[in-house]
Amino acid sequence: MKYALLTTALLCASTVYAVPIGTLDVAGSGNVRISATAIDFGPFGGGTGDFFVTSGTVAFASLTPGTEGEITDLDIATAPPGVTLGTPITPFISLPNFTFDLRKINLGGGASCAVAPAVGYSCSPIEIVANTPFLLTQTNTGVTVSLSFSGNVTDATGAASYEGLFTLNFTPANQDTVPELLSAFGPNGPGYVDSSWSAQFTATPITAPPPPPVIPEPATWLTMAGALLFLGGGKLAQKFRLQS
Repeated sequence: MKYALLTTALLCASTVYAVPIGTLDVAGSGNVRISATAIDFGPFGGGTGDFFVTSGTVAFASLTPGTEGEITDLDIATAPPGVTLGTPITPFISLPNFTFDLRKINLGGGASCAVAPAVGYSCSPIEIVANTPFLLTQTNTGVTVSLSFSGNVTDATGAASYEGLFTLNFTPANQDTVPELLSAFGPNGPGYVDSSWSAQFTATPITAPPPPPVIPEPATWLTMAGALLFLGGGKLAQKFRLQS
């Protein structure tokens, strides 16, 4: 009996919508262009970009490698980093049978890149854009740029929340250190950088929080207090009878 009660309590603690879940990996069909105010997925200038699936698990295993999809370009004015969007951008990612919206782009979170990081260390170019979403990591072979974001993904059977991570790798000789990469945004630079890109999406069930505890009304408190006083009085009277 106690196990049945425990199971019931656990089931009542939260409501879970199980699909679609899993991990999805994709790669850009073309480069992505990063400027101080926008992210333009190739082909450039069209408002959207193209990509293809490289692997998928669980619900996304139905997408065979090579399946093509479309991604919406981003602008700092309509998708400011560090802010949960009042109106999600949808569709952000379009694939056969799956639609991803975008609800938040996270801040990069690193220290300023004004001091170049050593190998294995990261920084965020807040000296260029204060609320930058990018984290730059110096490696032995170049610079890895990452951007994290989140939203919901839906298919015909339900919805799930997801966490996403874009990764860009810069290895050319003139872009293989953080200062060289950021010089593109200096007075003599073009104001943008181009790179191949990949992304991973991890979708998990949407879990509703448990309902708040029920606070008894004042009349209920009075009833409980009266019952306690009655029980206490009965115990006291019984004690006196025993002593006499």
